[in-house]
Amino acid sequence: MSLKVVWSIVMLVNISAFISMLLDKYYAVKGKWRISEFFLLSHGFLSGGIGLLMAMVIGRHKLSKVKFRVIATVGTFVDILLLTILIFQDQIMASF
Repeated sequence: MSLKVVWSIVMLVNISAFISMLLDKYYAVKGKWRISEFFLLSHGFLSGGIGLLMAMVIGRHKLSKVKFRVIATVGTFVDILLLTILIFQDQIMASF
């Protein structure tokens, strides 16, 4: 896969995680139907950590939940690792 394709996928997942988390906060305030924690955590773990973390801080939502802080942090590291490998894959492969 090319860097542009993977970058686009990562960006879309992060945007989706960001919007989902803020929508859940809105629904919580209004007392409406909520987005499942599994859905939010899945987004965060599957390369949406940056969006999830940003929404947690901006929306002040789920900050007291340890599992959300851990998954958002792990997801952020997965994002960074994935993009670093893709950017430097030619240099990494040349070293073997």
